[in-house]
Amino acid sequence: MPDNEDGPAIDAARLTDLQRGLSPVMLPPLMEQCLADLRQRLPLPREAVGSGKPTSIEANAHALSDMAATSGLAGFDLAMRRLMAAARRGGIPAATARDAEPELVRAADAVRAALRAVAA
Repeated sequence: MPDNEDGPAIDAARLTDLQRGLSPVMLPPLMEQCLADLRQRLPLPREAVGSGKPTSIEANAHALSDMAATSGLAGFDLAMRRLMAAARRGGIPAATARDAEPELVRAADAVRAALRAVAA
């Protein structure tokens, strides 16, 4: 699981919980669907940053954060929480929204590696 200075890309305990609750055949496609949904929705908080509407930024980031936390994507969840906090403070650098994309890639790589390890 690739970690960086902010911590792990995935929440291993949450992923273990998901693995216990679902068959090994079902979890990988569900995680791929979650990752696809997150990728599809990722532009929404960035667009909201461009519009300068803090409530829209926070609402979009919150939805993505919830999806990420539920799926054990800790690094991406943290990136969305930082975006929400910046929206509450009123100072949202565009880079804060852009920082989320590498976190999503990092989380996707880590969760895929973890699932492959379990399947092996």
